[in-house]
Amino acid sequence: YINYYGTPKIEIISPSDNHNTSIQIIYISGTTYNSRAGDTIELFVNGLKNSTITLNSDSANFSGTVQLNNIGDSISVKLNGFSGLDFDTITINYFPPPTIKILSPENNYNTTTQIIYISGTTYNSYVGDTIQLFVNRIQNNLIILTVNNGTFSGTISISSTNSKIVARLNSIAGIAEDTITINYYGTPVIK
Repeated sequence: YINYYGTPKIEIISPSDNHNTSIQIIYISGTTYNSRAGDTIELFVNGLKNSTITLNSDSANFSGTVQLNNIGDSISVKLNGFSGLDFDTITINYFPPPTIKILSPENNYNTTTQIIYISGTTYNSYVGDTIQLFVNRIQNNLIILTVNNGTFSGTISISSTNSKIVARLNSIAGIAEDTITINYYGTPVIK
């Protein structure tokens, strides 16, 4: 008698298409139909092969890892089956972890002025991300970024020595913070 194997099929089950992540190495899992033990699956990112998996049973599930590069990465799986080839492709958006740095004023800044101008820079940030400026855990200002990987500036009001200033970047890729201390001594009085 003759064994008939239908056309092989492969499907990515996880993650879903257009998934957003801040994790660079992720698991890809899925299932195959009409595949045989010994068939191989190749995993690609933007057309470059990342890894190969050998199936241990017929019509088996699979999982493997890929290393992401950027927003809009194309993840493809190729089933090299006994009775033919099949492909499936999804898009994954990799958002590297963001960073934020207060550039001015410097840490341990001393002042006699209550209103302080704060400026800094962000990396792996995107239009619409927000920056909260806190003074001793109380929000003082909210800034909405208008460019990717940009600079920010805003004012805060302080009233004591040892004021902890936190700039918190809230990004689609995660949260980042930078902290400095500013000492307010008030206006000197001559008696």
